[in-house]
Amino acid sequence: MKDRRLLFHVHGRKFYLAPPRRPGGPYYIRFDPPSNAGKRVRTVHRSLRTNVAAAAKARAKLIIEPILNGQWETAEKLKSKSGYATIGDIIDRYQSHAEDRPATIRNNISALRTLIRTVHGGDPDLLSSSILTGELIRQFERIRMIEARTESTRRRARTSIRSYVVQARPWLLREKCASTKTSI
Repeated sequence: MKDRRLLFHVHGRKFYLAPPRRPGGPYYIRFDPPSNAGKRVRTVHRSLRTNVAAAAKARAKLIIEPILNGQWETAEKLKSKSGYATIGDIIDRYQSHAEDRPATIRNNISALRTLIRTVHGGDPDLLSSSILTGELIRQFERIRMIEARTESTRRRARTSIRSYVVQARPWLLREKCASTKTSI
């Protein structure tokens, strides 16, 4: 038997919220939508990013209504996102607000990209800003120190690590203090 407290209606149809997977976690919506122009569509299963039932019902209605009306593009725009901007979005915003210091901007951006590329590999601009944590710096230090074999190379490696971290630190501090939501 489904919990009637999680029941809500959209266009005369009944839907239920999926309960949180863990205590205090967010509600989910799961339903089988009608086909999209004759194509088979998989079950929609999305997190509603809230643990308050009333707010979850309102968000679920916003997601389900466009799908039932056949407006798939609108439904994709309403899809719950991770809540974090990409590194590329943050870099673009930073460049647009600090045009008077081109050398500083260039060096800070390249230091941040080097840190991320060393630890995560790939294109840093496509990664989420949620990776900008102290753990990123600790992993960067471990990777760089593994390469150093002798005492003199370790000293040079520590100096190099410090240089990269000092240049990338404004990014790490800014993103922990400021909002990193996708509404940048």
